[in-house]
Amino acid sequence: MNVYLQNDMEFICDAVQLADDFSPVVDMALALSIGRTDTTGVVTNATNASPIVVTSAAHGRATGDQVVITSVLGNAAANGAWTITVIDANTFSLNTSVGNGAFISTGSGIWYLGVAGAVGLTMTYLTSPPRYKTTLPGTVPLVLGSNYIRVIQASNYNFHLEDTFTPVTRKG
Repeated sequence: MNVYLQNDMEFICDAVQLADDFSPVVDMALALSIGRTDTTGVVTNATNASPIVVTSAAHGRATGDQVVITSVLGNAAANGAWTITVIDANTFSLNTSVGNGAFISTGSGIWYLGVAGAVGLTMTYLTSPPRYKTTLPGTVPLVLGSNYIRVIQASNYNFHLEDTFTPVTRKG
């Protein structure tokens, strides 16, 4: 999917279908978050607490920053989009989070700095054609030629989709 900088950008997620009858799942609570791939860190711990405290050496973040976290195992509640509170140079907490298991260190997670105005955007279900959609205003500061991660998370189902993209200019 191309992401064009000149106009408002529509992000589409085709409806998930049930395997037995191929009917679309219409009750997913989906949210889109975009993170910067040039500002990331490794998650080496995520406490099973409320709020979750993330350890990431020399993270360089500030209280109030938004981050998008992926690939945390064990305490999967750490995955998603969060506003953070910095504790010290190596730890920050995920505001309003509640842990749901012990962190598994064999598969360290990754955090990405969230793009202002593009974190936790609600996706709405449309019936024709069946799909989920959100529109990202053209004022969101995406940079031509830069790489970003796009994460679509279903808060009421145990899954998320992620991929990377590079914004381009529209030709013609």
